[in-house]
Amino acid sequence: MTDRPDNPEKKSAARGGLSRRLRSIGIIWRAGLGPRLKSFVVRTWALVIMLVVLGVGVWAVRYLYFSIFEPLQVPEQFHAEAVALSAGDLQSMRDVMAVASESRVPVGHYHNMDQWFQPDPRNTCLTSGCHTPLPHARSIESRAFANSHTLFLDCMICHDAKIDGPVQATWLSIYDGVRQQPPPALRLATYLEVEADRVMSEPVEAHGRIEPLLRETLFFVDETSSLHDVHLQLTLSEPGSPVWEKAVRQLIRELSLHIRGEYGAKIALNISESERSADDEQMLRQAAAYLRLPKDSPQRDEMLPKIHKDILGKPGACLACHKEPSARLDFAALGYSPEKIESITGSLIVQQIQHIREGTPFYLPSISQQGGRSE
Repeated sequence: MTDRPDNPEKKSAARGGLSRRLRSIGIIWRAGLGPRLKSFVVRTWALVIMLVVLGVGVWAVRYLYFSIFEPLQVPEQFHAEAVALSAGDLQSMRDVMAVASESRVPVGHYHNMDQWFQPDPRNTCLTSGCHTPLPHARSIESRAFANSHTLFLDCMICHDAKIDGPVQATWLSIYDGVRQQPPPALRLATYLEVEADRVMSEPVEAHGRIEPLLRETLFFVDETSSLHDVHLQLTLSEPGSPVWEKAVRQLIRELSLHIRGEYGAKIALNISESERSADDEQMLRQAAAYLRLPKDSPQRDEMLPKIHKDILGKPGACLACHKEPSARLDFAALGYSPEKIESITGSLIVQQIQHIREGTPFYLPSISQQGGRSE
């Protein structure tokens, strides 16, 4: 007679067999396999940690060795800075990509500038082939500050040896050399500062002043600038609406980033066009004759002082402009706002640069005091 599948005796025997096998496995695990596996995992983990620590140590030693004993060499293109620049070269350097394609020293390597400076094809100091767009290179401590002035100042404002006291200055277009009113970016910044309360209280009138000036400003600003987006928001929104007010506040923040030379114009001596043309022609003739001579010829040494007659090689007074009141320029007549004038004439940083140029000491703990000197 065959047993039924659900025979209780058979089920009991099966459970007993399973229990005996499990007890056997437990005995084997406790006897040696378990501790061995645990020891293997611990040792493997310790080995991994040791290798990581060893790798980090090797990397750190290698980094210190190459940083101290074998520093990176200056790339060859940094030494191959072109000296002669024509007006065409300057006009082609309108953005960072154009500069990157030239075999010149990258401006961003030495200067904290996020955009390339605007070309000045009428600056004969550059187009003659004698000087570069960033001509101040000798003084490591102050050259970046001096070069920043080339964005909005004509060379002769500082380097004319005949200047003694206040001068008559004007804005000249860098494209045609014609006198013009203060640049639109500067006029817009002055309006937003002086009429700050009326901008929000009388939005319709303010929009009629802001939009045309901003439109003119965009002509001299890089195409990727966010000012283009701000202008679009202003033109598509209702004056006085929340969107319009938000765009105006953004404009105030963004415009300050462009009040540093994106003008399409420079401050220059207010002389007649015929006098300026005669000076430029004379400079170009002298520079051409000088550059035709061999580099080590004594004729060059004799000619150089003649070319730089009445020119200060190293103007010594930052404070001629950067103190209250300015001894050289009438900033108000040039379109600067009262707040901007106060910033220019009362800058403690400029005073520290003047101390560095003169070789006189200044003391950081008292930098917030007038002049940066200890009392």
